[in-house]
Formats: sequence, structure tokens, C-alpha cells
Amino acid sequence: MAKRKPQKRKPKKRPFKARKPSATAVPRPVQIISGRQPKTGGRRSDLTNDKAARIVEALTMGSYFNVACGYARVPESTAYSWIERGTKELDRLLALEKTGEKTPEPLPTELPFLEFLEAVQHAESRGEMAAVLTIKSFFKKDWRAAAAFLERRHRLRWGARLELAGDPDAPLTSHVTVYIPDNKRGPKPQGGKDGK
Repeated sequence: MAKRKPQKRKPKKRPFKARKPSATAVPRPVQIISGRQPKTGGRRSDLTNDKAARIVEALTMGSYFNVACGYARVPESTAYSWIERGTKELDRLLALEKTGEKTPEPLPTELPFLEFLEAVQHAESRGEMAAVLTIKSFFKKDWRAAAAFLERRHRLRWGARLELAGDPDAPLTSHVTVYIPDNKRGPKPQGGKDGK
């Protein structure tokens, strides 16, 4: 009997299926800064689209600015200097607009910082709105969510009030009792709970 040669199997062609993104997947960075930074002869800024997008992403989720900077691996002082440069450019543009110039153009060297400033402000607003909408979604389920919202949002009308009674001409005094546990190191206090 003759031996057969094993035949090579052809792999089956499978149609392409797009994978569902996982819940922990980090989305692709959004274009925050338009174009490249112009060459000025000086040192280039560390502000890149990737770093700006990470900061904006974290702020949109409701993070504090220092946490967003840590997430983007940018020193907080550096990010604040980017915001300061954007603020200075915005102030310059507003001053030119007040003098009557039709459409003042931002300086090409300062445009990335101006765009970063606007993106950060927008992201902080979006993060706050997401939190407010989450709180408001619980209003019908639990009245305490609405009460807490009103106490914080409208303090004068809904906040807790503290009233002081007594002689208005007398100085205000207070008494504070501090309990320091002995940790089994010294003599026990005499008497009841108050140590009297």
C-alpha cells in the first residue's frame, strides 16, 4: 500500500468582525491642538495633542486638575504655565477687539495654548454637567438627593442655619473638649465617662 502525502489545509476565510470596545479601553485622543507648532528658533513646548487630550479626558470625567496632570504625565506647574499663556493670549485678543480691530488673529506661537485653555474650560464644564445630571437622575428615586442639591446650590434659601442666642454685647465664647485615649500607657481617668 502506497502512503499518501498529507495535504495542506487552506485556512478558512472568515469575514472581518469589528471587536466591541471594552469598558476599560482608553479612547483615541481627540484633536485638541490644531496643526503643528511653528518654528520660532527657541525651544519647543512640551504641549502635544496627546498630552492635552489626556488632560481633557480626565477633566471630562470629573477629575481634579492635578489628577488630570498626573494621568497625562505632565507636571502640574507645566500645565498651569500652558493655561497662563493661553489666558494671556486671550486677554491680548480681547484688548485688541475693544480697540476696534475687526477680527484679531492669535499669534501662531500662542495658538496651541489658547486652544488648550478653551479645551480645559470646556472639559471642566462637561464634567460638572455630567455630575449634575447624575444627581438629578436620583431626584425622583430619593428625595435626599434633591435636598442635598438644593442645600449646596442655594445655600441662603435651603442651607442649614445656625442661630446664636444670648447677649449680643457679650463676647462669643466656645468650649472644646478633647479626648486623648491613654492606649494603656498611663493612669486611667477617675470617675465616669467624662473623667470627672
